[in-house]
Amino acid sequence: MIELGKKEAVLIIPDIHNNVGWVEEYLAKQKYDYVVFLGDYFDEFYDSVKDATEAAKWLKESLKKENRIHLWGNHDTSYFFPNLYECSGYSKEKEEGIKEILKTPEWMKLEGLVKVGNFILSHAGLREELYAHPITRKIDLHKINQNIKDSLLLHQAYYALAAGMARDGFCEFGGVTWLDWNKEFKPIEGMNQIVGHTVVKYPSEKKGPNSVNWNLDTKGSHVGKLINNQFEAIRINSKVVELINTEISNI
Repeated sequence: MIELGKKEAVLIIPDIHNNVGWVEEYLAKQKYDYVVFLGDYFDEFYDSVKDATEAAKWLKESLKKENRIHLWGNHDTSYFFPNLYECSGYSKEKEEGIKEILKTPEWMKLEGLVKVGNFILSHAGLREELYAHPITRKIDLHKINQNIKDSLLLHQAYYALAAGMARDGFCEFGGVTWLDWNKEFKPIEGMNQIVGHTVVKYPSEKKGPNSVNWNLDTKGSHVGKLINNQFEAIRINSKVVELINTEISNI
């Protein structure tokens, strides 16, 4: 598992879902030491094979840059390992297009977790009941990250990648790529987390005992920044916020 120091300036970009066009232009104007992508590079409503392959080409190039860290999202595992889960938006045609571009060595560069100072970053978050040692109650982050890599490499399902009942899965709680922010996420004492995965209108905070947690997935309207263990949500697209508000008000 990659660990970055608290003094590093780290940008955090949540779920992209094929919308890669703005990323390079935005990053070219920013000052940072590292950028962490929270996963879900693929799938969007009414997208095409071309959209998927363009996202795959961007990801292939982005993976070559040393100051970038890319995490697994549930929509990504469904294209590398379609027998595990097929997320909404998945299609065999998109899978074939993506696999023409991204090969196993490239997929294996993705991480399950990254630690930045006192914060743990993942696609959807950690639920204590899934990962804590039964006696010591400690959570071994390195073991979780390695088990995710081993599971994908060996094509053997591991519960850290499974969907919980809140997302129509069979597990009690979702794993690190599936945990639902609204229905399943629960702060872990002494652990700060930053996640994406569950769409919210604005960056959403949950506090617990000695714990602060943020969900950044505002459908492309915000990114995050971490430095000296201070988190900031940065608004980059007000039109998307307005769209999300309209969609939620119509539910």
